[in-house]
Amino acid sequence: MALGKPGFYMLAKNGPWSHHVRVKDTTVMTEAVDWLENNGHRMSVDYEVLMVPIGNAKNSANNAVFRPRRGTPWGVAQVGNMEPIILFNDPSIFAYVKLRWG
Repeated sequence: MALGKPGFYMLAKNGPWSHHVRVKDTTVMTEAVDWLENNGHRMSVDYEVLMVPIGNAKNSANNAVFRPRRGTPWGVAQVGNMEPIILFNDPSIFAYVKLRWG
């Protein structure tokens, strides 16, 4: 683990990332990602969405977010109790998302 960053940074596919925002659910995450895309930010270049499993109760609700291709709506699949985390390197984008959705 580099520079004492939390373990989920190691799960990201397109890192390293210097900032993260945890959002409360997939609806909030979708709204934030739509704002990022509408303002010209590109996934895997300017930001990355990471779904981290939370809790380990056997009977908890299980959700994960997916987007088949750009321009199609986000979908929700029943696969695990997940917490969306959006990762960034740009402090100004991070600050805006953190203040608005985090």
